[in-house]
Amino acid sequence: MTETLVQSIIDILGGSVGKEAIVFIISMIPILELRGALLVAGPLLGVPVAKAIPLCIIGNIIPVPFILLLITPIFNWMKGTKLFKPMVDKLESKAMSKSDKIEKYEFWGLVLFVGISMGVSIMVSQYFGSHDRENLSKTIGSSITLTALSSLLLMVCCAALIRPVLRMLDTPESIMDWCASYLFILLMGIAGVAYYNIFCGILRGLGDSLSALVYLLVATVLNIILDLWFVAGLKMGVAGVALATVIAQAISAVLCLLKLMRMKDLFDFKTQYFRLTNRHGMNIIRLGVPSGVTQAMMSMAMRVVQSL
Repeated sequence: MTETLVQSIIDILGGSVGKEAIVFIISMIPILELRGALLVAGPLLGVPVAKAIPLCIIGNIIPVPFILLLITPIFNWMKGTKLFKPMVDKLESKAMSKSDKIEKYEFWGLVLFVGISMGVSIMVSQYFGSHDRENLSKTIGSSITLTALSSLLLMVCCAALIRPVLRMLDTPESIMDWCASYLFILLMGIAGVAYYNIFCGILRGLGDSLSALVYLLVATVLNIILDLWFVAGLKMGVAGVALATVIAQAISAVLCLLKLMRMKDLFDFKTQYFRLTNRHGMNIIRLGVPSGVTQAMMSMAMRVVQSL
């Protein structure tokens, strides 16, 4: 269906506007958006990637303020008509019926990924500030081991729950396999995301927040390039998109790790410090979980305010 939609747009606009304008317009269309426009730009239209990327980014951003400003008035107007009211009511009730489940998973996701990295960052900054090299090394080593165990637990436990969760969210059967394969690949590569967050927390605790931002930008660009290669070049479809994300996140984590390994004047990066100790592991959790809960509560509060 997506290929047919894209081809129809190209056929309609091909004779009246330039190739760059077609890429720009496609990037604004829901479902297709930035990635769809990038995939169209090179293989179908021959627009250079360097020229297509800024066009797609700008085109993808332009509809956002209009959607935020106009979606509520448009829905209110549609609910005032006999023709569209049943459709709008059905869409709203279906969206709200899943909101509690989505918010629950968002809550625990923030607790896990934001909280643990915040706990590590706090402990690292404390020991770094007090020049306690021994405990700083043990904290960094314990956080690496704790992240490995957490990632393994998520991979084993959550992989079996992918299809039940998708069915609970009423995912259409026509895209069930695509969604399941996408989530399975992301879960298998969850360690890359987890380690990136932990290593960023360590770098921030050591006073280097710029490196983490630079590595994130590198991963973002790499993700786009791999999307084009896997999907347009290798024809891997949804699995290619997921694999591109996993590889990009893993590379950003590796870049952070290499940066940390060059900071041996601040701490010792040796295997003897990778042993997870009760003291350091529990302190990371004790400091991290409240931070994660706070972030999650702020996110939930913003949702409540935005719904008023």
